[in-house]
Amino acid sequence: MVDLAHILLIFLFAKIFGDIVERKNISPIVGHVICGIALGPFLLGIIEPTSEIELLADIGLLVIMLYAGLTSEYKELAKAKYSSIVIGMLGILASFVLCFIGLWFLGFDLIPSLFVSIILTNTAIEIIGGMVANERNQKVSHILLGGAFFDDIIAIYLIGLLSTITLRQSTFNLVDVGNVTLRIVIFFIIAILLSKLLASPKGSRIVKYLVEGYRHQSIMIVFIFTLVFGLFASLIGLHELVGSFLAGLILSRIKEKEDPMLSFRIRFNEVTSEINSLMRFFFMPLFFVYIGLLFNREDSQINIPLITVLFLGAMFGKILGCGLGSKLFRLSNRDSLLIGVGMCGRGSLELAIVRFGFINGVISSELYTSVVIVTLLSIIITPILFGRLVRRSNVNLNNVAVS
Repeated sequence: MVDLAHILLIFLFAKIFGDIVERKNISPIVGHVICGIALGPFLLGIIEPTSEIELLADIGLLVIMLYAGLTSEYKELAKAKYSSIVIGMLGILASFVLCFIGLWFLGFDLIPSLFVSIILTNTAIEIIGGMVANERNQKVSHILLGGAFFDDIIAIYLIGLLSTITLRQSTFNLVDVGNVTLRIVIFFIIAILLSKLLASPKGSRIVKYLVEGYRHQSIMIVFIFTLVFGLFASLIGLHELVGSFLAGLILSRIKEKEDPMLSFRIRFNEVTSEINSLMRFFFMPLFFVYIGLLFNREDSQINIPLITVLFLGAMFGKILGCGLGSKLFRLSNRDSLLIGVGMCGRGSLELAIVRFGFINGVISSELYTSVVIVTLLSIIITPILFGRLVRRSNVNLNNVAVS
């Protein structure tokens, strides 16, 4: 039985901490994790990370991944697909290499080093979405959104690959890599074909069934579809996260369907809005407070050199890789720097994956603590740096226009 007093404290203080950081234009995720650290074993010891809270957090994680898929935009990637892929890939490669070299230099084993390096190559699309709202240059916005979308796909693939191999406790060999890669590719192909079906005239009956009736019925169908895909992913040896993300990605294609009355898009937006409300005010606090609860004073070593190495590797890898990639497409120095800084943002996916790795023994408590701190720092610092660059460049542009 879940301790209702603990649940009350989680929601109450998650709300308080989340509101405090939001007033400073920082993602409420930071407040939620700090809330968990404060209430949990690391500081006050009021709430323990029990199996009941973990179960609620797991459900929350599936919803977060579902929403990440629902809000992904194929069209954004198509607008700048080549530049987004190249820039995103160079950012992934540079940050991975820098983080991996840093971990190897500090003496960590191969699998934990690979796992953490992969996590810190990703860019959070929800952080990007908030940052580009005031960016005048639409090309920069499209590249950032497309690059973040591409990063999500690559991160899901790599984590699915690595986690499947490590959970089976098999050796890291080409046969395992080939088998897991084949399953992941087949799973992605199935997802793409289903998404095309929904967007095509042949999918009208399916979409009509989804959007007709009461709104809550549509939400229930979306959740059932997500659980089915998550179960399917689990049955073929992948993590449920992959299935949940791809379920949302498939359903997101409904937005592209031709509909003169816009009834499909309106209902889709209504359902997405409802899921967003549930996620923000119920599932996200539960999950990210649980992330903080996993901090333990005895096991969670605050390794300053490790945190510094990972933070610098993650940040400078994106700035160098994505910045140089932008120059290949002849973007200006200003736009290249904006893209490099913008791609430094981390968020919910990183925290979700690092928690998965810690719970399953892939990484140690020391690495878990360090990655969570690095992620929180990037959530705080990236929007601040990006905003200052935008304001400074806009001032320079206005001065040039006046002169």
